[in-house]
Amino acid sequence: MTMVTGSSGSVWIIFLLGFHVSPRIHDDSSWLKSVSRARCASRCLSLHTVTVTLSVTLQSDVSLGWCQNHKLCAKCLEPCNDSWEMKEGNCRDLCQEAFPKKQWECVTSCEFLQSVMVTKQGSCPAPQRASGFAAACVASCDNDQECSALKRCCFNGCGRTCQTPQDLFKGVPLKTRRRLGFEELSSGHLLVRWSSRFNISAEPVVYILQRRWNFGIQPSEDTATSWQEIAKDLRVSDIRPGRWYQVRVAAVNAQGTRGFTTPSRHIQSNREPSSPAAPTELRVANMSFGPGRTVSARLQWSMPADLHVPVHYYKVSWSWTAVGRPGSFSLTKRKRTVRGVRTDGTVELHSIQSNRSYTVEVRAVSYWGLNKLKGRGTILHFTTQPMNHSRSDVVTTQPSILTPTENVK
Repeated sequence: MTMVTGSSGSVWIIFLLGFHVSPRIHDDSSWLKSVSRARCASRCLSLHTVTVTLSVTLQSDVSLGWCQNHKLCAKCLEPCNDSWEMKEGNCRDLCQEAFPKKQWECVTSCEFLQSVMVTKQGSCPAPQRASGFAAACVASCDNDQECSALKRCCFNGCGRTCQTPQDLFKGVPLKTRRRLGFEELSSGHLLVRWSSRFNISAEPVVYILQRRWNFGIQPSEDTATSWQEIAKDLRVSDIRPGRWYQVRVAAVNAQGTRGFTTPSRHIQSNREPSSPAAPTELRVANMSFGPGRTVSARLQWSMPADLHVPVHYYKVSWSWTAVGRPGSFSLTKRKRTVRGVRTDGTVELHSIQSNRSYTVEVRAVSYWGLNKLKGRGTILHFTTQPMNHSRSDVVTTQPSILTPTENVK
């Protein structure tokens, strides 16, 4: 969750174009937690920034970095962080572990967070105003978390039902302007820019950023991932070549939020995607010996989960020499292709011979436009002796290359 505060004007966020993705799928529960923590942070900024003399620049963009370096504000902010685990128990006891002395700021912030996590924004309508199922004399809910979206669990005179609250957006900041700007810097960073409406909120505003992406030459919302929070402390290392991204922003203060902006246009890094990595953990998973010295071997390997572009297929080649007979060897390599999968692969080598030493190479191949991206090969040596078929040694060789599209034989 990116936490940036400001009252009006342009807000700038820098995203690092890196190599780590930690997706997290969001449902109503996790979205409520994100908003609750942002409301908690806004409250801390509201309480503590008024106690110091602020310059004109700082007033328009109060930084959470300032709060983290301010003794009292940092204690207030501690329960708002994602790393703070809201366990069952008393806030005083939880804060005692983090701050053995003078934990009052932490305690009041923790109690505020607990409150907004169980109570959604807005107020329940008067019982006599309920109609339809909302007026039914049933106990259809016990708390707000059992109600979908923004609805609250409200008393209707003789039961409790999920109802649309009143004053839902009272004191809540306006949404940011829909248009988001993007600029890829020479340093490898992506600059994201948006504008807030004038007097967006009387309280400091915390922004939550989410993104989704899809592989491919063309953008697609049908094959995109779920929305994921993408940044913490103003920087994220989730933007990669070969993927189309969309971003959306929610403005939050201590009172709540109006939700996200509409998704941004699709954006993509200007960098070319890298060739796939070499397979890892290449091994003989099973070997069976049949009549007439025939052997079948099943080989398995793994691939990193976060490649720039998906693996289209694996190219498997192998050759042999006779055990104890250096002059006896295969004259040509045999080859096979295996359909690509994201995280692992397997191939069955049938009708190979016993008492031979085999050398197998596996490499991943991806496509990007009219180019074929060949990854580095991983080599495995193994023998087909009945009592010694588990011995192996893995060596990675050959650099990645980029060639025009061609048929693999």
